[in-house]
Amino acid sequence: MLQEEDVLLYLDDDFLMAPDYLANLEHLFKSRTDVVMATGTVLADGIHGPGISHLRGLEMVSRTAPTITPEITDIYNCYGCNMALRAAPALLDKILFDTRLKLYAWLEDVDFSRQMAAYGRIVRSSNLRGVHLGTKVGRSSGLRVGYSQIANPLYLHRKGTMAFNRALNIMCRNLASNFVRSFNSEPEIDRLGRLKGNLHAFGDLARGRINPEKVARFE
Repeated sequence: MLQEEDVLLYLDDDFLMAPDYLANLEHLFKSRTDVVMATGTVLADGIHGPGISHLRGLEMVSRTAPTITPEITDIYNCYGCNMALRAAPALLDKILFDTRLKLYAWLEDVDFSRQMAAYGRIVRSSNLRGVHLGTKVGRSSGLRVGYSQIANPLYLHRKGTMAFNRALNIMCRNLASNFVRSFNSEPEIDRLGRLKGNLHAFGDLARGRINPEKVARFE
């Protein structure tokens, strides 16, 4: 059972840690008592392309080494593919992942990070190294992702865990990217499906029906 003195680490199943990741993570939380959440430095992220093979990821990780004095940077939120948290604040104040963010639960890392930020620093460490392979199998449909790209930022803004300008930037960036690339889509991304999801969400917004849970009813 999770105890207050524990540190809890969340990893995507396609994230490859450097061999010393856990040792460096333990040192970070022991030496920086003001840190409540930490994420690593992603050496390469296959989510932005066709993905990275397991062998290639291992090669990338093996070419790096920790530094004596790691660079610790304050950030807005942890990256969900690898993020660790100090258990005490979450247990004592019952900070939970929001179950209204269904399926892929897009932006749940932002939501959780901003709740934890009230208790200390959110940081990225240069010594927590790894590669996010960005495996494409088993992911949500383009329609679902596209709807979440609009519904989830708006929901988090209303909830109070995302500033409006940040939510607006995320929505506009994704809408523009999906529109432009739908004419020549990457083979690994359903841009047309995402665009349809974006437009569906804006339609629901106009009718006052937008709801992050709706994606669970999509095919």
